[in-house]
Amino acid sequence: MSTKEISPAMYPRNKPPTIVYYGSGSGYCWKKASGSNLGGPPLLTDVILHEFIPLNLAPIHPAPSVHNLGLFGTLPDELLYLHILETLDLLSLVRFRNTSRHAHYLVDNIPEFKILVKWAPQVIRGVLAVQTNVVASMVNIVDKLRQRQCDRCDKPAQHIWLPTLDRLCFSCAHRGPMPLEEEEMLKHYGLTKNDLHLIPSFRFLPVTLQGPRFIEFPPPTERRLPESYPPRVKGAPYKPPDFDPSIKRQKPHWNSFRVPQQHILYDTQVAAQLALERTGQEIPPPPVIEDKEVQRIVDDSGKRLECIDLPAQLVPRRCRRAMGLVFAPWVNADGAESGVFCHDCLYVTGKDRNHDRGVHGSRDRCKSCRSLRYEDWYERKHCFYSLTLPSGSDVHFPYSEAKMLRSVKLFLYS
Repeated sequence: MSTKEISPAMYPRNKPPTIVYYGSGSGYCWKKASGSNLGGPPLLTDVILHEFIPLNLAPIHPAPSVHNLGLFGTLPDELLYLHILETLDLLSLVRFRNTSRHAHYLVDNIPEFKILVKWAPQVIRGVLAVQTNVVASMVNIVDKLRQRQCDRCDKPAQHIWLPTLDRLCFSCAHRGPMPLEEEEMLKHYGLTKNDLHLIPSFRFLPVTLQGPRFIEFPPPTERRLPESYPPRVKGAPYKPPDFDPSIKRQKPHWNSFRVPQQHILYDTQVAAQLALERTGQEIPPPPVIEDKEVQRIVDDSGKRLECIDLPAQLVPRRCRRAMGLVFAPWVNADGAESGVFCHDCLYVTGKDRNHDRGVHGSRDRCKSCRSLRYEDWYERKHCFYSLTLPSGSDVHFPYSEAKMLRSVKLFLYS
């Protein structure tokens, strides 16, 4: 058996966000993670993307009896598959799929499209939602699903960066350069507007971030009715009472900050490479936006009840990068491998409650997950703990590191 020394620090120990849907076009509200000014999503899941892109990926059964493809009907299926449909970008392929039932049936029977629908539907919806300007064909996406290593390092990669369709590990995905807007890109790298067409871009979806202030509503004795309140007896003079006991007290909630409009962000790493070719000088990425500016807006808002619009240039880095990240398993001839993450660890258990500490009141559902919880680590009295994976390899974790984590996430492969 081989032995590997791997740090258990994969996902942060903070409790993951709870998704609260505000309605069509308004985005999501992500609950605040402790220790940060504004809470943000860790990545885009299929549950979230289905609300933005309600695309029906179910196959047609039985096969349609009428073959109606227009001029494409004169071509043999082999030519249609190999030379036309496989070279289309994903958006054009989905549009062709929606033209007729026969086109729907043909696209669903393409082997590469079957792999995408079965193992990575979030990649299809993610590419359509963020509207990246990179040509993303289903053949290129399937090749990335079969890739295990990160494109920027040799670590195993569990994410796909949608703007460039790169395989990224956890460190490169969440700690990489921050995507920039058009004005920020032109100012920092000295590029022109014509150069922006050469840089991969994506659309930042509308989102509502939860702030750190907890707002409590006044008790019923302090709530007065408005002066224009109609009298209860017709013709009687109106005298407003001190309070109306029929009005229920609203539940306390956290203040929130909304990014209402969709704006375009550009990939920083490609822009730095383009600036190096133009000027011959290596320009470092811009510094992370200081939390002081965000904190100033939070402090100025006080305890206002309404949702406050947050300028797009003040969106935190983790939120910007999360809008272009999706999870994608490794696909091989035998199926797909998702590392050691279960559905609870991937924040896909549901729309209303997601967590990384296991299901409350039930440990049986977490037995399929090969990641140990904090309670398991706390019971260990020795300095090192050895975990044997189903593949037969042993992994040793220092007890001092494991004790500090609320939830230990592993990402290994045999």
